[in-house]
Amino acid sequence: IQYPNGSDIVLAKFSSDGTKLLSSTYLGGSGNDGLNMFLPLKQNYADDCRGEILLDENDNVFVVSTSSSTDFPTTANAFQQNYGGGELDGCIVKTDNTLSNILWSSYIGGSGMEAVYSVTLDEFNNPVIAGGTSSTDLQINSDAIYPNYMGGECDGFITRISANGEKILNSTYWGTDVYDQVYFVELDRYNNIYVLGQTRDANSGLYHKALWFTSGGGQFISKLNSEMTEIEWSTVFGTGGGNVDISPTAFLVDYCNNIYISGWGSPKLSGFGGTAGLPLTPDAVQQTTDNNDYYFMAIADDASALTYASYFGGATSLEHVDGGTSRFDRSGKIYQAVCAGCGGNHDFPTTP
Repeated sequence: IQYPNGSDIVLAKFSSDGTKLLSSTYLGGSGNDGLNMFLPLKQNYADDCRGEILLDENDNVFVVSTSSSTDFPTTANAFQQNYGGGELDGCIVKTDNTLSNILWSSYIGGSGMEAVYSVTLDEFNNPVIAGGTSSTDLQINSDAIYPNYMGGECDGFITRISANGEKILNSTYWGTDVYDQVYFVELDRYNNIYVLGQTRDANSGLYHKALWFTSGGGQFISKLNSEMTEIEWSTVFGTGGGNVDISPTAFLVDYCNNIYISGWGSPKLSGFGGTAGLPLTPDAVQQTTDNNDYYFMAIADDASALTYASYFGGATSLEHVDGGTSRFDRSGKIYQAVCAGCGGNHDFPTTP
């Protein structure tokens, strides 16, 4: 589906009981907004619509997504008012809690392509965003961990923006000389930065100072200091060989800095990867997989150990979910959206 007439992002606010639409708005320009339809950034099933929405303490709304519109509504003092180039730029928008006023709005992008997948807020309400880029000319700090594009199809990036949206405070590329993208970003109470993403680096280039890892793992979890100038630790996991196994769907650092991830894998839907062979713990709720399942995992706060890992899914169904549609809460509970019972099967694990 090419959407030749353009597409818009839609924001909607409902009453707490779900019975009333309190406010709603379109958000976009004359091109395609909210759609990431381009390689190399579109890698996983349903990456097309990845993005995130977040509320601050005053219920102001932050939205991160993508735009192919050169006239996306940016504000006068935004850190990047103009479209960067290529087929796709990232975008970040802050509105009031009624969705009636854009408080600030900006592109983020260079001469290549960008997609922003995740946003969180630090203690000063500065948004921290993460995504993927093919641009060699993003706004990056000279003292960043990776101040230059690392090479390959695309790199991940992480950026902290001032609370008023007027400038980039810290930013770094994150990647190797092959495919890399950051799909989620989280902060702990000390404003350290944690990211989850994918890599096809068989040489474990994103491994640093972690006791638990899989050599050549296709997924990474990394902890950076708040200024993005130092790597606290970084680990890679998976089946190895630089193979991407799962599409990330949720990520959390809880109050005690325990780290949780959720993902799913299916070679029949994504054309690569799958859940077979991923590391498990003895207390896993499901020890077997048909290679088309969900995967839940928790690791220690210093990446020294795998504390829990399990498959979850039916014996024959191709369970899947769109990227970024699930959540953990701060106590470690997961709320997992699912597409299940695929093919008319009834084997998805349910409770009475």
